[in-house]
Amino acid sequence: MWVVITMALLLSFALLVVALCIANASRRDKRRAISPRKVHHTENLDAPSASEVPAASKELASDQGKGLKAKGSSNGVQEMGNRTETPSLWRGERQREALSPEKRGGRSRGGVLNAPEEREARRKSSRTPKPEIVCWKREQEWMLGVEAPDEFDQISTLLVVQNDVCLVEDQTSGAWLLSHLGGEVILRTPDAVGENLARISLGDDDYLVLRLSGRDLNQGRRVKQVSRGSYLVVAPSTWSRHEGRSGPAPATPEPVCVHGHRAHFFDLPGDNSVGIALLDGSGRTIEVASGGPCFQPVGRPLPDACENLGPLFVTIPPRLQAAGGNWESVGKIVVGEEGKRGKRWRTYFEPDRSLPEQALPAAVMERKAGWYFVRFYDLQGDLMDSLDFRFAAGLKGIRVSQHSPLPSDKGHESTTVEFCHDADWQVTASTLPSHVKTQPGSERTIVRVPPTLECDRSEWLVGPRKGQEVRVVVLVERVRWTVGIEGHTPSQWQDKRLPVPREAFAATSGITIWIRLPRARWTERVFIGFCFEMRRGYEVKVTECMVAIPLRDFSDAPQLKCWSRDQVLTFWVEVNGTLHEASATVVHADAPKREMDIHRIPATRVACVLTELHRMASGPLRRLLKEVRRRYRRPHGASANRNENFVRQGLCVLAVFLQIAESRKLPIPRSARRWKAAAQSAGERFPEIMVEVWRRCVNLKGR
Repeated sequence: MWVVITMALLLSFALLVVALCIANASRRDKRRAISPRKVHHTENLDAPSASEVPAASKELASDQGKGLKAKGSSNGVQEMGNRTETPSLWRGERQREALSPEKRGGRSRGGVLNAPEEREARRKSSRTPKPEIVCWKREQEWMLGVEAPDEFDQISTLLVVQNDVCLVEDQTSGAWLLSHLGGEVILRTPDAVGENLARISLGDDDYLVLRLSGRDLNQGRRVKQVSRGSYLVVAPSTWSRHEGRSGPAPATPEPVCVHGHRAHFFDLPGDNSVGIALLDGSGRTIEVASGGPCFQPVGRPLPDACENLGPLFVTIPPRLQAAGGNWESVGKIVVGEEGKRGKRWRTYFEPDRSLPEQALPAAVMERKAGWYFVRFYDLQGDLMDSLDFRFAAGLKGIRVSQHSPLPSDKGHESTTVEFCHDADWQVTASTLPSHVKTQPGSERTIVRVPPTLECDRSEWLVGPRKGQEVRVVVLVERVRWTVGIEGHTPSQWQDKRLPVPREAFAATSGITIWIRLPRARWTERVFIGFCFEMRRGYEVKVTECMVAIPLRDFSDAPQLKCWSRDQVLTFWVEVNGTLHEASATVVHADAPKREMDIHRIPATRVACVLTELHRMASGPLRRLLKEVRRRYRRPHGASANRNENFVRQGLCVLAVFLQIAESRKLPIPRSARRWKAAAQSAGERFPEIMVEVWRRCVNLKGR
């Protein structure tokens, strides 16, 4: 029995050994089959044949030293000896031409490199690319660097030198961080003798102008001239904004990675009404002139609330227009897909200088939807200007059914938004809450937007059911307001009439009504008042969407002296030639005053209140309270009418004390607050005594 078991185990072991040998042989055969493909991927496709490589290049390739830092290597060091291939950018050519604009590198606004297929196609060009100065925001600081085109990825060791100092590569962005803002930046290889791959002159102005882009305007690139859009100017920390020529800043200056500099923000409308101007440390004006042609897309735009992705065009792609129709200085126009990760579509064309407007390539229409950039290069291949736009061929219109941006007395109501599009297109909500449902149809999509602040602005993705989508922003224009403290921006907003006390309109009051507009530049002025004839106007800053109006500005309004009925504070807003009106606050009428009976007011209680106030008062007011308090007579030794004069004078003195305490913001005891209505009534009923008390108080103060 044991012999049989032993023989079975030995046979199983022998079969296992045979199976392993067969598997190893099969694996070796597969390696031999794929080894030519591996060589194909690792060899340099641009490397010349042995007969084409000059002797000097061969010697240079074989004699390269060790210890050079390799771009993208894990340990930062790559052995360069015994190299057998010569990269296309290292060949012994001395005179090189700049790469044409359409073949230049550059990352998308998301910071992602191009796909390997696109890099391979560009790498086959024999021209040297031209790098660019770029900026991007990291946390709360702006970074400045040199961005090399994708063709430079083929160079294992790339040096970026600024004024004989090697720059450090940022591993996150792939750009080389600038050390300062002047001098010259040179891109070369360590073994290059007398040959540089590219040069960038930064000049001696000590400032840089970069055009911002992206959804959040958090990155940009250097431009030669400014026209319109958002710009970032990096200047020394001692420089300040020239508000007389550039207007108020849209944001406060922010820190920069280059020591001793700050980033200033400018929004240019393109009509030369606002420019870029700074004041240096000595007060001298530094102005960046707007020169050259100004380009813009023209066509059938569809207004939406998106501000950072360019205008939205529907049905047919837009045409490109230059100021004055001058295209003489434009060499090439590059059009490409913006903001997409991975492989990006891109093409170029040369303008027809005999036409005032240039048509975009037919591929834009064939793609149906997308977000695109357009870059204009001069005859030398330098970037002149850039713009972006969105295109949706199947979107026909967006209708917002809204009666008025200002609410009725019941508040805002739900609004219907209707998207009109082709039958094979779809509309998807991107930011609306889940409880808001859309009603898709064959050629239209309807959504009911509730009257809440979070739903006023919504983002949507529109495009073919099987294709690319474009982002669209819908803004339901609704005005809201609230009552708060001056200088403290509120977080809660209302759309109904708010009650406020009359004391809020006092000359020393800090109560403020805050009005929130749908967006910046929505209107220029807001009017407010108790009646249209006595309204007051308040300017709205172009960069803000809120207005703070102190209620003390209406302390002299005659309506506040009418105690018998409600007084409504109304504001008016003019938008597109239409005047809208809404009631913001209401001052309720006081309760009917009862006739005061002096005989029923206990003189003892008035005397007690005056005694308490005498203890806490000081100066002439204390002496006045003491004088009036002494006129009180005990009831057991006096007739019933003996203290009537004391009660009248005591209530008038109490009214004077309350007025002085409120104006000086002094603490008022609870016992005195209970007598406030009676004191005010006595002051109105006995004006002669009131005048006498005030005169006595002034005389005591003069002593």
